[in-house]
Amino acid sequence: LAHWNVLHKSHQIHHPSMSSPITFPGASPYHSEYSSPQFSPVFQEVPVWGEEQVEFTQQNLLCMEADETLGPASTIAAILYANIMHPEWKKEFPSFGDRFKHILKAWRSLTQEQRLPYLQQARENKTNLRIKKTQQEQEKLQQ
Repeated sequence: LAHWNVLHKSHQIHHPSMSSPITFPGASPYHSEYSSPQFSPVFQEVPVWGEEQVEFTQQNLLCMEADETLGPASTIAAILYANIMHPEWKKEFPSFGDRFKHILKAWRSLTQEQRLPYLQQARENKTNLRIKKTQQEQEKLQQ
């Protein structure tokens, strides 16, 4: 019976910016190819939100802020949407962190159909940027 309780305990991960923990269900008591220790949450270490996660998030924000400076050539669809449809947000929300929260809120309110042109354009912009970088690298090698 004690074994049954161990298998059905939920695992909680605490994230510093969330008020309640993320809960994952315990391992299944039924045998499957995924019941080996390497696949079971019971035997895995619980991830910790530490300096690495904070550094990753800060780096992502810096990349998104840099992408915003590309204007209509942005490679991130939500940023492209804000650049085209709401350039006034740069003045209304001078802090990029605040502006980005607003951008995400607006982006999530769009339907998939409304998002599609920005997703396509961002993809094209990313391809064009890669081509441009490749050409610049080749020109440097030829010099």
